Amino acid sequence: MEGYRFLGCGVAVVLAFSLGGCIHSDSERSGVVDGRQWCERVADDPTQPYIDALRSELLALGPEVSEAEATLLAEVSVRHAEYIRRKWGIVRPIELHNTLVNLGLRQRGLCYQCAEAMYERLHALDLKTVDLHWGVAHKGDMWLEHSGVIVTAKGRPFDDGLVVDAWRHSGRLRWARVTGDRYPWGEMLKWKYPDAVRLARNAGRSSLASREREKGGEEAAPAAARVEKSKQAAGVDDDISRDSPGSPQTQPAQRVESLTGRRADAG
Repeated sequence: MEGYRFLGCGVAVVLAFSLGGCIHSDSERSGVVDGRQWCERVADDPTQPYIDALRSELLALGPEVSEAEATLLAEVSVRHAEYIRRKWGIVRPIELHNTLVNLGLRQRGLCYQCAEAMYERLHALDLKTVDLHWGVAHKGDMWLEHSGVIVTAKGRPFDDGLVVDAWRHSGRLRWARVTGDRYPWGEMLKWKYPDAVRLARNAGRSSLASREREKGGEEAAPAAARVEKSKQAAGVDDDISRDSPGSPQTQPAQRVESLTGRRADAG
């Protein structure tokens, strides 16, 4: 009997560690977190009403967004999330799928992998009136860290964007405004995506200049120099994904850095 209890505890520990990353409730679509209201929309199936709803929210990002590109982006986002779900055999709840991936029973489907698949598909559309940013929430938190694609109107700030997330609801696309989501998103450098890096660097320059103006106009260090310094300090190469020894996750951990000065951790 003692042996069975020991075995049960061992299985529980293995499952807990293999779940590592992105653990949240899947049942709620709105609520309050850290004293602020949040709300999200979810395409429960890849049908036209959900595509139209996403299109409307994309157009609301700003007058810069063309109707044609909003229509294309909405349809591709909803249908590509469904494609990812079928291709990788993503199951519900998503925490169970994380476990299957980390145990080697599914090939892919962790949150950053879904975000990469979505970013690459949307980037291939070569849209002219929107920007695609890389966002990370709860950076460094083993259980809560989450990655997503953030869509903004061309030239608009990251905080004005819309989160497009194919992971949270197991391949059913969800979307939410950056400032109205359950996650505390921060814009990050994703070295394998040069366009996302360029946007983050530009945001870093703007943020740094603003802070320096507030401090009385002290000379600011060039953003590029800060990027190189942070890369050298962190040992970052051309790709941010690498094995993380000692981490309970068996999948590569994300290597990301913030240039905007915003917190992207759990607290």
